[in-house]
Amino acid sequence: MRQLCLVATLIICAFAPWSQAAQAQNELHDISYSQLVSNLNGYSLEQRADFIHIALNHLADSFHRQAQRARMAAKDNSPKSKRARRWAASVDRYANNLTAQANTLDREKVIQISINRDNNAQIRVGEHAILITSPNPKDQGRLERAIAEQFCKLHNCDVGVIYDPLTQLDRQTKTRWSFQEYGPACRSDEGILLQFSTLKQLGQKRKVCQQVSSELLNVAHTLKQLQNQGSTIIPELLSIRNRTLEGEVTIIINQQGQSIQLLLPSLSLTPTLFMLAKPWLRARLQNREASLLIEDAEKLTQHLVDRVDQ
Repeated sequence: MRQLCLVATLIICAFAPWSQAAQAQNELHDISYSQLVSNLNGYSLEQRADFIHIALNHLADSFHRQAQRARMAAKDNSPKSKRARRWAASVDRYANNLTAQANTLDREKVIQISINRDNNAQIRVGEHAILITSPNPKDQGRLERAIAEQFCKLHNCDVGVIYDPLTQLDRQTKTRWSFQEYGPACRSDEGILLQFSTLKQLGQKRKVCQQVSSELLNVAHTLKQLQNQGSTIIPELLSIRNRTLEGEVTIIINQQGQSIQLLLPSLSLTPTLFMLAKPWLRARLQNREASLLIEDAEKLTQHLVDRVDQ
């Protein structure tokens, strides 16, 4: 009962319907459960949501089996048997709750999946977390194999993950402002220059310039880190996909369709600016000095400026 209570305190509360993705005809690949879980944050948001749906349903089955074992062992009306039956009923209710959560998964939340110190998968959706841990330690291997097998039949486990957003960089660049005849300009230490045409909403523009420049810097450092680890990065193919409400995006990095997941609240709303930055990102990957001039920053960032609370 103690283990059930521990897991129950970590129930995820907010979910939305699981989409019926077309099942890929992929065989289970030679990948361990822990390796799969470690890789998942490099998959798309939809793929991670599919993993959670699968994991919660198998976890529910595991709890139902444990409840059934307890009922089968409670053969008389002794106090011990009555307690076992009550415990089995509570386990079934929890299992039913897991199934309901799986069917109402909110795919607009930031979904992160990791391995904890006990080598168990931990799922985080928004601010809520849950451990994928069987109520019976002897069943943990069976649970993990079932989850991995179903997920890898649905998605190609050979492609994918090369970067975990849980370790995402959060560098803040320094920006300086100058005021010329043609209008104010914001320049970062890394050569990013945003040229505005008016002084209107200058305070908001300062914040937007700082945010956009810092996000570009973090993208550049992340890509460089991946390149140093042996990943193939093709700047011409970089593109932003699948923005969540919180600003997490999938960035495709090469022709194999491999991707990374990053939180880019401003750039995700300004894909044109991200595309203009690709030559600057290429130069950074090649260890060359680079400059990025955004001459139409007034127009390109106006929707960001309007969103800023001064």
